[in-house]
Amino acid sequence: RADGYTVVAAEITDDSVPLNTFSWPDKVITIYGEEGAGIPQTILDYCDHIVHIPGRGSVRSINVAACAATFLYDYSNKRGYLNG
Repeated sequence: RADGYTVVAAEITDDSVPLNTFSWPDKVITIYGEEGAGIPQTILDYCDHIVHIPGRGSVRSINVAACAATFLYDYSNKRGYLNG
């Protein structure tokens, strides 16, 4: 944080924000949890933002590689890195 980074966790909580509405800051560190178990509360408490991938049905977790790819694409798209 001292270098201007914002910590963002990929997790579903009562207070998490849907990825499609999240505004990415410039400098980000993303944290991804174990599939099924997720990110421990002690780490979530440290994060600046908790963001989830919206979905339908009862599945609350996806493969971490798929999650990371979705987050990186969203970040790149919203920050304008895919426009050229």
